[in-house]
Amino acid sequence: MTITTLPTDRERVIRALFDDYIQMYAGRDERLTTQFSENFSGYTGGGEFLVKDRLSWEKITRQDFSQVPGQARIEMLDLSMQDISPDVVVVTAFFHIHLPVPDEVFSKEVARLVLIFRLEGSDWKIVHSGISIPYHLVQDGEVYPMQGLRQQKRRLRSWWRSARRRCTTAKPCTDCLPKILRMCSGNWIATFV
Repeated sequence: MTITTLPTDRERVIRALFDDYIQMYAGRDERLTTQFSENFSGYTGGGEFLVKDRLSWEKITRQDFSQVPGQARIEMLDLSMQDISPDVVVVTAFFHIHLPVPDEVFSKEVARLVLIFRLEGSDWKIVHSGISIPYHLVQDGEVYPMQGLRQQKRRLRSWWRSARRRCTTAKPCTDCLPKILRMCSGNWIATFV
């Protein structure tokens, strides 16, 4: 026997908030910028900074839309809806994003999105948006990519030794400057000029 539970009114509200967001985002709809709260925080998938205000997030959203105009397709993989309190709900989603560009990099990755909505007066507003793309070097059983980083460091050391040998035997080292590998504070950083 299969028991089907129908969504509650509240679940329908949460799902509608998320569906509206996804529809506007995928459609590159400028109206999305009106959905953010004055009390906003968030971070982008590739950013290294915390956004702490609505105007900055609107600017980032407009930049996103201008960099990749045209309809995107969202392939939903998993979704979690949480009813935190009468005026706060959270949606966490895993999905593939198919951008209207020839490169399929993002369509093969699992984008992870967390949206926090808060009821402000009579309108639900997004108070937090966080999106991330998994880091490729993370292996099974790891939270941080320690094994992958060690392997990458070994490869870089090997490349450095080889490049240094070629540089010292073939020509002055100043000719090798466009492909410098330098060590900063114990971390290897590849620089290609």
